[in-house]
Amino acid sequence: MKNRTEIKLQAKETMKSQYGMSIAVFIIITIVSMIITKIGAGDTIVFQNIGYTLRYGIDSLHIVYRPGNHILGWLLSIFVMAPLTVGVGYHFLSVYRGQFPPVSTAFEKGFANNYLRKVGGMLWRWLWVFLWSLLLVIPGIIKFFS
Repeated sequence: MKNRTEIKLQAKETMKSQYGMSIAVFIIITIVSMIITKIGAGDTIVFQNIGYTLRYGIDSLHIVYRPGNHILGWLLSIFVMAPLTVGVGYHFLSVYRGQFPPVSTAFEKGFANNYLRKVGGMLWRWLWVFLWSLLLVIPGIIKFFS
């Protein structure tokens, strides 16, 4: 079994050959995540009278709140970001193993086979992270009131 330093050295060596591709995957996933977060926030930016805005400032920039977008944000997070997270993990695991996966691997592996199983697995993981985080919160609340 490899120790931590051997794994780290192997990861550095494989990243040297795949640095550009890994950065591209990271940027694409970050942009997709930002779009989903923006949709889930329920805010939409509306420009009125663009010429006035460009010449005189941002007086005609308004943020419109749409309450239904929170549900859409949750659904997108569950059904898009969860499989995408699995795909990105597979992509970087392939890089670590010395393979040369294309950027599309992050999307293909996340959405291709057993889509609902991947979504269910990520929901299961999120549930356990939530439950373990309660171990930090509940004793703090008990100590506060004691």
